Amino acid sequence: SSIGGMVVRLAGVKATITKEIITTQYGTFIVADSCSGLGFFLTALTLGLSYALLFTTQWTLRWRIVATAAALSLVANWVRVVGLVLIGHH
Repeated sequence: SSIGGMVVRLAGVKATITKEIITTQYGTFIVADSCSGLGFFLTALTLGLSYALLFTTQWTLRWRIVATAAALSLVANWVRVVGLVLIGHH
């Protein structure tokens, strides 16, 4: 969440982000375990690995596909967290 926190601060919102608690001047958001992003991450890894094993034969390409899926899931989760904080702030 440190990247999400940095983006939120760059947007002009003073927020403190700890593990599952996001605090702004207008309120506190508690992120449930089911919304933590772990589900996104595991789903992306599963889809990336399945695609890589079914449609490619080179191991280096397979690793790149899985790494890209993992990175995209992290970025998507950060965008989601930042969006929720900005919506809650405004």
